[in-house]
Amino acid sequence: MHPMHGAYIKLRAIRS
Repeated sequence: MHPMHGAYIKLRAIRS
C-alpha cells in the first residue's frame, strides 16, 4: 500500500 492511500482515506472522510 502506498503512503498516499492513508491520506486519501482521511481526505475522503473529511470531504464525506
